[in-house]
Amino acid sequence: MYLTRLRSSYLFCLFMLFSACNVKWVSEYDEQIDQGVTQLHRKIETFLTTLEQQQIPKCLSTEHVLFYRQSLVDVRALKIRAKAIPNNDITLQQLDLLEENLSLMNKLHETQDSSNSCMQAGMISFNRSNFESIFTAILKFELAKKRQVK
Repeated sequence: MYLTRLRSSYLFCLFMLFSACNVKWVSEYDEQIDQGVTQLHRKIETFLTTLEQQQIPKCLSTEHVLFYRQSLVDVRALKIRAKAIPNNDITLQQLDLLEENLSLMNKLHETQDSSNSCMQAGMISFNRSNFESIFTAILKFELAKKRQVK
């Protein structure tokens, strides 16, 4: 009887101890990542809209080297910030995906240059849809973190 009560007391104490711990599985909301991703989305959308309206030679990737370079720098800066925040692996994976897709769009754009043609409307539309999905996922996750804090 005494051992049963003792075990129950231990279990109760362990339960209280673990229920008092506040375990964080994901990082808290980061306003700078939210704003940086929003600005980068606007920058890429502006680029794609501009690309739709351009003709040769302005539509060639050689005319947009600075855009790709600056956009990759922006993504990498966001990644450094995300790495510095504990439990931010999901956001970091999303930013990795964003960087990879930006590099792929650059390669696709360079491929179009080899045939001396502009990126086709279907490809621009595909890229727009792809980036919208990535940006939406990142922003939804950041906003979910924001609601978690309240």
